[in-house]
Amino acid sequence: LTTISNARAIEGTILIPEAAYQDLTRDQIRRLEGPALQLCGSSKY
Repeated sequence: LTTISNARAIEGTILIPEAAYQDLTRDQIRRLEGPALQLCGSSKY
C-alpha cells in the first residue's frame, strides 16, 4: 500500500497529462522488468 500511495503522490506533482505520465511509467517498468527478473532468478534464497 505504501508503494501505491507514494506513486499517487508523485503523479499529483507532475504537470503532464495523465496519459503521457502512464506511458512514461509503463516504458520505465518495461525497461526494468528484465534486469529485475534476472536478479530474482539469481537470488540464492
